[in-house]
Amino acid sequence: MIYFKINLLSAIHRTIQESNEIIQELSAVAKNGLANQQADLDTLFKPLHKNEAFSRPRYHTDYKAKGFQYEAPWIRIYAVRCDKNFFVITGFGIKLVKQMKDDPLLEIEPQKLEKATAYLKEECFLD
Repeated sequence: MIYFKINLLSAIHRTIQESNEIIQELSAVAKNGLANQQADLDTLFKPLHKNEAFSRPRYHTDYKAKGFQYEAPWIRIYAVRCDKNFFVITGFGIKLVKQMKDDPLLEIEPQKLEKATAYLKEECFLD
């Protein structure tokens, strides 16, 4: 069930605006991080799971980035955190539901994170 109340034209404009914003933010933060300035990718990406979920061995590497302009931004970028300021982006989505499992398109994102984590561990990029 979608929990945003918005008309179609406003949703299109908001999606475009949020997408542009997060791409610009990601680019700027990545450049700052490379230049050893204060903002880096660790400030943009946040853990995907709540602290209670960290008891599951893989969950501590799942991260997401989202826009900042709206109280409840819906654009998400999903990534595996390999090290400080080092993320492998695995996917993205528009989160219009309360939980990822409520949207078939978002439901595959945790699976992609899991596969990427397994691959990165196998190739010695991840502990």
